[in-house]
Amino acid sequence: MLFGPQWTGAAVPFAFMCVTGVLKLINSYASAAAQAAGLIWSEVWRQVLYLALIVVSILALSPWGPSGAAAGVMLSTATMSALMHALLFRKTALTLRDLARPLVPALTCAAGAAVVAVAVEMAIRMATPDPNPWLLVVVQGPVAALFIVGFLLFAPYADLRALVAELSETIVPKVVRQHRWAKAYFATFAASEPKSA
Repeated sequence: MLFGPQWTGAAVPFAFMCVTGVLKLINSYASAAAQAAGLIWSEVWRQVLYLALIVVSILALSPWGPSGAAAGVMLSTATMSALMHALLFRKTALTLRDLARPLVPALTCAAGAAVVAVAVEMAIRMATPDPNPWLLVVVQGPVAALFIVGFLLFAPYADLRALVAELSETIVPKVVRQHRWAKAYFATFAASEPKSA
């Protein structure tokens, strides 16, 4: 929409690359954990295999153009994720639950924001059958952002509440923190912070 209709074909490769980005973030903590456990050489051969998979998958899927190449990178990264996590499960005491639990708030927030954005689009399309794409973005963006802020402030996840309380000490200006409603909010959330061992 920003670059014009001639860039519509980039939407599918971009979607594949977004998924790849998520997988690479997950792989980064798996890599750090593997290195901390002294599994550097076990990771090295997986990285070599990962590079080979990227080259082979891009060559194999290149007949489908940029979408095929992006899908190849995504599939290679997903394979690397599976290999790294299998290594962690085999060589450490970590379980799938240990790795999945920190992701739940983010996945819940993302799913909620997507539902809100789709609901806003459906409401707009009921009022205007063929809305301007800019209208959708101008309305969906702020509504989804409000949902995300509300989720961050009020979601029932103790770790997330502790993070919000901690960040508020450095990000929120003192004049805002001293306001009556802010004090009540922080007092409520401070009570739900996880106890340190």
